[in-house]
Amino acid sequence: MDNSHGIRMPFKLIVLQPVLYEYRAKVISGLEKIMPCYIITSLRTLPPACAYINLATLNPLAWVLAVFHALTFSPCKRVAFVPAFTGHLGIVLSVVFLSLFRTPLFVHGQALFKKPKPRIHDKLISLFWLTIGCHYLSYSSIGLEGPFAYPRFKRKITILPNRFESLEALGLEEFLPNFASFTGANTLRVLFIGRDRPGARLDLALELIRLLRASGRSVTIDIIGVEAAPAPGVTYHGPLYADDIPKIAATCHVGLYPGDAGLSVLHYMALGLCPVVHRDIRFHSGPEPGYLQEGYSARFFERGSLLSLADVFRDFFCFPRILAELRSNAHSEAVKIHRTPLSYEIHGIINSVLAKHFHS
Repeated sequence: MDNSHGIRMPFKLIVLQPVLYEYRAKVISGLEKIMPCYIITSLRTLPPACAYINLATLNPLAWVLAVFHALTFSPCKRVAFVPAFTGHLGIVLSVVFLSLFRTPLFVHGQALFKKPKPRIHDKLISLFWLTIGCHYLSYSSIGLEGPFAYPRFKRKITILPNRFESLEALGLEEFLPNFASFTGANTLRVLFIGRDRPGARLDLALELIRLLRASGRSVTIDIIGVEAAPAPGVTYHGPLYADDIPKIAATCHVGLYPGDAGLSVLHYMALGLCPVVHRDIRFHSGPEPGYLQEGYSARFFERGSLLSLADVFRDFFCFPRILAELRSNAHSEAVKIHRTPLSYEIHGIINSVLAKHFHS
């Protein structure tokens, strides 16, 4: 193991995760290979390889008791990796409980990404996480405002761009997209990956397909993550594991997220699709669309505008060679972004901070 990020410390990592989906479970599995982990979560995927407690309740006392069990589970030193999720009382109380036991807390979150005009309570919440944690891992440089810009806290912040564990964890380490498969005369195949939540604006995607097909364009959409009856040009696949997605994506050309996107854009890039998202970065559900470059690796449209979105897709039919270039560039960027496994980078930051703390 290359320990260039710092001296390896004999710690058990206690991970608090409100809900554990497959993509995050892969990160935990990567961490478990480097240091022993104990995760407290509500499972939405297969059980992780490490020790864990599955809490199917939001009862905050149950979370605190689970943390107490984690603290007494083994005699070794412990460090905690926790999300800045103030809306989950169990997480907040657990973090306070951990701090009482002098457990080093590594907080990961979006800073003030979703708060371009932070109010006083937003700043107070930020002060809570920055004060109680020994280090804050921010998903992006976007949102490092307010308390995050205070000189006393800057040394406690590291930018850790959010992403998947690795292309290998997505089953895409050898995935080779067919960038030239769309000619403008054949069917343009669109892919949506996500849940049908209000911010996803799946209704906008369905309106787009109806509009384009009504105007004589040959276009279809495959929807992964949602179950519903098929419609003309629309196929629903329901929830799928990561290993099943490349088979569908291999026939697609564009990855569309019509609402407020997050990690889905990185998934599209890794699959060799051209991401199409709206251009208002601070309205997205996460900072991951910040990886995209308009006209180089993605196309943007005006948030909530069907006409603007339709114009982007008409361009694809008129300029299929440019679409192929966008897809190739997006895939190349995804390879660069995932060059280092996310778990290894998290471990490196924890190691480095603890080494400085215990040597100071």
